[in-house]
Amino acid sequence: TNNVLKAVDINNKLAINAVDVAIENLRIYNRTVDAVTEFSNNIAKVCTAFSTAAQQQQQQFASSKN
Repeated sequence: TNNVLKAVDINNKLAINAVDVAIENLRIYNRTVDAVTEFSNNIAKVCTAFSTAAQQQQQQFASSKN
């Protein structure tokens, strides 16, 4: 009976540890998703800024020819 109780106790501790690790993995995953999203947003902002600057230069070049 004592061995059974020890086995159940160990099993419960392992289950709790597994849940804790799963929760931590979800936190890490969420931080990773946030970082990738921020990176993608920054790339989009850079592309937009570059495109806008290129359009402005073309307009200035075109107006200076006239």
